[in-house]
Amino acid sequence: MQKKILSVVAIAVPLSLMGFGCNPFQKAQDELTKKAAESVTESVLSKATGGKVDVNSDDGSMQFKDNKTGDTFGFGENIKIPSDFPSDVYLYDGAKPASVITSRKDNTANITLTTADDSEKVTQWYEAKYKAEGWTEESSSAINNLEYREYTKDNKKVALSIWPNSSDEKPGTMITLGYSQTDEDTSTTADGGE
Repeated sequence: MQKKILSVVAIAVPLSLMGFGCNPFQKAQDELTKKAAESVTESVLSKATGGKVDVNSDDGSMQFKDNKTGDTFGFGENIKIPSDFPSDVYLYDGAKPASVITSRKDNTANITLTTADDSEKVTQWYEAKYKAEGWTEESSSAINNLEYREYTKDNKKVALSIWPNSSDEKPGTMITLGYSQTDEDTSTTADGGE
């Protein structure tokens, strides 16, 4: 009798692990397949672009850094903001980055953020923040639900757009900031005076 039970167990356990029930190895196998696909995609894109590419298939995000120029590009959930991102581009408290682009050669940076806060609160925060930091508001406009501001300080410029997120899944606000810096300080005249 004991031999019969052992024989049944010896057949039942492998069958249950191979699909006749819950396969505890399936999740690991799926994860390995996904990671292998990410690795191949990263390798192909890295060779094609000459930079470092990071692909995350869980959330559909991708980040790229050009090894020669240091320029970066990223989009999706859970992307990282480069450590050398301009500190004059103020990031709204608690907002998450959806895309980020930097160009060292052109001294530019762009970022799109999302937040659950409403657009009026976000607009007021940015107006107060840039004013407190000594920036001059060069232009201000509102078209439909889009708020647009342009700020300057010395040789730097920030263009800010704020609008309600129309997604039912993620209500809140979208924020886009475009930053540029010229080589010369525009706060002085050609003869060096103020």
